[in-house]
Amino acid sequence: MSQPVVISGFPSSNRVPGAYGEVLTGQGGQSAASLPKKLLVVGLPTAAGTITPDNQIVPVLSTADADNYAGPGSEGACMLYDAISIAGLAGVPLYYCSAKPAAGATAATTNVRFSGTATAAGAVIVRINGTVISQGIAIGDTAASVAANLALTVQGFKGGRMPVTATNATSYCTLTSRTAGQRGMQHVVFLDVSQMPAGITATLYRTWAATTTYAIGDQVVPLATPNGFYFRATAITTGTSAASEPTWPTTIGQTVVDSGVTWTCWGSTATGNVPTTALFLGNATGLETYTNLLLTLFSQSYDRIPLAANDATSLGAWKTQVDQLMGAPFNYLQHVIVASNGTQAAAQSLAQTTLNDTSFQFLWMLNSETHPSRIAAAMAALRALSEQSNPNASYDAAILRTVAPQSQPADWPTLSVLISAINNSLTPVSSWRGDGFAKVERSITTKSLTNGAADYSTIDTGMRVVPDFVLTDGKLYWQSVIQPNNPVVQDDPPPGQRQPPSGVITPSRMTSLYMGKLTQYSQGVLSSTPVSGSATIPPICLAPQPGDVQSVFDPAGVRIMMAENVRVMPINHQVGISVRQL
Repeated sequence: MSQPVVISGFPSSNRVPGAYGEVLTGQGGQSAASLPKKLLVVGLPTAAGTITPDNQIVPVLSTADADNYAGPGSEGACMLYDAISIAGLAGVPLYYCSAKPAAGATAATTNVRFSGTATAAGAVIVRINGTVISQGIAIGDTAASVAANLALTVQGFKGGRMPVTATNATSYCTLTSRTAGQRGMQHVVFLDVSQMPAGITATLYRTWAATTTYAIGDQVVPLATPNGFYFRATAITTGTSAASEPTWPTTIGQTVVDSGVTWTCWGSTATGNVPTTALFLGNATGLETYTNLLLTLFSQSYDRIPLAANDATSLGAWKTQVDQLMGAPFNYLQHVIVASNGTQAAAQSLAQTTLNDTSFQFLWMLNSETHPSRIAAAMAALRALSEQSNPNASYDAAILRTVAPQSQPADWPTLSVLISAINNSLTPVSSWRGDGFAKVERSITTKSLTNGAADYSTIDTGMRVVPDFVLTDGKLYWQSVIQPNNPVVQDDPPPGQRQPPSGVITPSRMTSLYMGKLTQYSQGVLSSTPVSGSATIPPICLAPQPGDVQSVFDPAGVRIMMAENVRVMPINHQVGISVRQL
């Protein structure tokens, strides 16, 4: 006798017409190909943006739309630029929304300091968000003129769409995130002095020195024990440092008095080597909350959501809502993509502890020059484009063409680091092969634990996307084929009795029809009835086995309840070859 089929959130008391369903991942077996994947970009605007934060969701068709709604060069606009380039121009529907920026938020900054006068011609080179900006230096140029020229070049670069603004004061060029808030401190600035001419120098920071005169705006790193942070002179009395090094704080915003100089812990250093130095922009405050925006989105469904936020509080709020809306009666099968360019430990804590969820993907690229929000946007756009035609798409070594490669070999992950990242909920993006591209190592969900034990039953994103497709396609098949041709329903007649006439759907007929659909999926056929169709992609699931579809009649609800086992076709990730010379 068949077991009762129970769908959480779909009790017998619900008698509203419609198709209801659920996806149970990791069940040992669980697109609608004609439905476009809707892409919702969630990132902060600047004051120049016309979006109404928390309340408005707008379609975006062009970079001009991105500039209009989010403000040129803002976090949200930069994410939209990349999403448009990868998917929007290919026809993927693109939308934008934002939470309200935090009240009193401040923007992250750092300084490029110049000194001396050029006695030869050359150039200073900075890379911001992976974009190379070269400023020529002529004989006789002073530190002040070079700082001013660099600021003008950065300010107007890419038509004012750079994610930072630039100003100058005396011999400093100050770079400031266009978007206020803590995530501005995830922007990386590289300074390349390989073409600096004689007579003039450029630095992001110097190593602290005893009894040395400093000015406000100077930046240093510790001498004896570098701690991963850099410090800015924010107040001076005599301006001269002490004879011995101070005890440096390790919390951004904290200060330490060094005789005649007060240093503020300003930001983090990034991996770099001579002739290149690198810093994260520093000392920003403000973190938006998502309560109101999530209320607005509660009645909306989008397929792929690149989210700029990558802090535990924001991710926790999104996880709660996405998981709630996944089940019946909503069936919002949404996938949220986020990213980090910080340490593996910090990224892993967010991916595996805060999330650990099949609806989320967390990309990690150590010291990426591309802001994490843009990495998320690039991956989400690629997924929206690829999974439109193939729910079980593989992204092994997929190039994220809007993401800058890691320029420093010290940042390239070793094989052991990649193994650790993938086994602990992270999707690594790296340039470790040295081929000049940012590549996805393996596209996985953040689900890797069940009750503290390893659980890789939905490790690949396709292992979650395929069941989503089966449910969506199954609902559409019921609505467009089964219900119109079978306006009435009844239980299977007892053995020996006549089968009901056509136009009556029964559990056994339902089982047969959906077994046909699973068979088609196992043959790479996505768009047709179960009696015809041609393969368009590789199989997305294994051939169904007897009993993989079970249908029973629910007399209380007067309906058929059905359960499907879907075994997602494994992606061919690896091969082992032993070559033995005899």
